[in-house]
Amino acid sequence: MRSTGAALLVSFHDFTRTKGLDQAAARIEAFAPEFVKVVSTARTLTDNLAVLRLIEDRSLSSRVVGIAMGEEAC
Repeated sequence: MRSTGAALLVSFHDFTRTKGLDQAAARIEAFAPEFVKVVSTARTLTDNLAVLRLIEDRSLSSRVVGIAMGEEAC
């Protein structure tokens, strides 16, 4: 597919928690994709900050998409 100009996006989704994001991103980067996508379930502000930190830390070596999903906490 790459020979046709298609970009490769590899993603990781954790539907229960925010943990091990760096390890997930490292596993994805082994495939040398153009985009790395990591999605986790955030339950606290700390979880949201972990996703933002992942984007900040990994954005120099990869194009990173990070999403924290879950219900809004009031």
